[in-house]
Amino acid sequence: KYDTFGCTRTFTTYDGRQKTIKGGDYGWAIDQTAETEWLYNAILAGTTEVRQPAYAYSGLCRDTNDIGNTYVEIDLTNQRMVFYKDGTPTADAQIVSGNPFVPNCATPVGCYTTGEMKSGCTVNGEDYPSAVNYWIPFDGNLGISDAPWRMDFGGQLYEFEGTHGSICAPSDQVQIIFSNVEKNTPIVIYE
Repeated sequence: KYDTFGCTRTFTTYDGRQKTIKGGDYGWAIDQTAETEWLYNAILAGTTEVRQPAYAYSGLCRDTNDIGNTYVEIDLTNQRMVFYKDGTPTADAQIVSGNPFVPNCATPVGCYTTGEMKSGCTVNGEDYPSAVNYWIPFDGNLGISDAPWRMDFGGQLYEFEGTHGSICAPSDQVQIIFSNVEKNTPIVIYE
């Protein structure tokens, strides 16, 4: 009843559209094994307690909308990324996403969680190493990064210069996001 991990969400986009978001690895999920053990021991001990359950996965916000007001929004159709900090858009950039016409290179849709961020690192792709200033990982080995080698973003570039699924954007905008997100911040990706 209370788990939101991987559930379907209704999301209002930067331009007021309603999108249904399915999949991803963001949300809350109770650790059923740990909770079962705790409940079993509490029953045996005869204790009564109000407490937070143990979570296998946790988000940043426990409100009805567990995405909250700080998140990264990625519109694959319009090749645009908007970052909201406490409900205020603070970064807005054209992007280059994964090429959906190359097998296994499309950027996946869904609601994801940020992982451990890195600065000044090399991202190793299938057939290339690329130095980036900012790396914000999501969905395993995908991520949001700047792309110092790119001069242009947006439009239809992703169709012939697309990534292997990651998101590239101008350095100044990625730096704003990098400086303001924490681990488990939601990344909402839709078409």
